[in-house]
Amino acid sequence: MGKLYFSNSIHEGMFCHTKNDILEEMWDRGLNELIVYEAIRELHTPYFFCKHYNEIGLTIEGEIGCGKECEGYKPRNGKSGCCQHRGFCYVRGNKFKLLIDGKRSSI
Repeated sequence: MGKLYFSNSIHEGMFCHTKNDILEEMWDRGLNELIVYEAIRELHTPYFFCKHYNEIGLTIEGEIGCGKECEGYKPRNGKSGCCQHRGFCYVRGNKFKLLIDGKRSSI
């Protein structure tokens, strides 16, 4: 997967999107430019993004999170361990203007 970006104009900035997805949304809305932020992957956090339920899960010991207690749990190796739906969370990075032709412009 390529780089991901946030935009306050799409899903209120709660989810990351690929540049192609943002450009398609811009085209659909008739926008020539949009303010976006680079998405930076968070590492070593006590939480994760569950791609099955599209919500945040916890990895804190003793808390209900991902694992056999989850109905959507599907181990990557088919037996046990990390779920294939486990994803990363992201924070906002550099802010810039994305133009409809896919080029970046500083703000």
